[in-house]
Amino acid sequence: MNLAKLESRIIPKMSFDLHKGEMGRIGVIGGCALYTGAPYYAGISTLRAGGDLCSIFTSPEAAIPIKCYSPELMVVPSYDCTEWFNRLHILIIGPGLGRDPSTVTQVAEIISKSPIPMVIDADGIYVLEQNPSILDGRENVILTPNFPEFQRLCALAKLTPESSPQDLAESLSCTILLKGKEDSISNGEITVVCAEEGSPRRCGGQGDVLSGLTGLFLYWAMKQNLKEPTVSAAWAASKTVKEASKIAFSKKSYGMSAQEIIEELSPLISSRSQL
Repeated sequence: MNLAKLESRIIPKMSFDLHKGEMGRIGVIGGCALYTGAPYYAGISTLRAGGDLCSIFTSPEAAIPIKCYSPELMVVPSYDCTEWFNRLHILIIGPGLGRDPSTVTQVAEIISKSPIPMVIDADGIYVLEQNPSILDGRENVILTPNFPEFQRLCALAKLTPESSPQDLAESLSCTILLKGKEDSISNGEITVVCAEEGSPRRCGGQGDVLSGLTGLFLYWAMKQNLKEPTVSAAWAASKTVKEASKIAFSKKSYGMSAQEIIEELSPLISSRSQL
């Protein structure tokens, strides 16, 4: 797989002929009373990187705080986005979702019905663990587990703890982005590694930024008709977030937060785009 300048090739050209929404209409299902930052980070990352519109589907308790974070996000006080399927290009599921049993049941049903590509992260992976058949027959799905989540998914798939992302991707028929010092990405046939140096600072929210960017890049990769769009999107998002994190850390050091990483996305995207 040719990774040369993939980050540039994945970014669509801007044009005065474009209409609002053509650069990406993204949905994020996540957030709860305790975790309102995660869906915000995922959603706002899609806008700062060049997506046009982002809708957050969340609990009523989380909706007002998230709306107060940014007027740019459309916030729906319900996880149910089924009536929005025809308006969205991508769904990002899991940031800050929590594990309330009724929420898990509701989101599992949404995943099983969704006709659009998905990025599943964090508690969205927990939903999958509790409902392992909901991805059957699906295409263009990316899971973004950390190592403990990866091991639980391997156990779910009856794989050994030593199994690779390629083994898990093949078993679940999806693309795996295994997060770590080096991110490993596989769709079961092709495996690539992003060895870009990131930041030593492990602040909360970095995974949410990655899931947001992965979702946007997945839409762009499909829009650009790139080969292996899920692998291309995951690798380009991984590299971009690592680079943004490194730049943010050089400026803020111990005080770096996810918001500083997000602020570096636009300059990076602009420097690579073919305006």
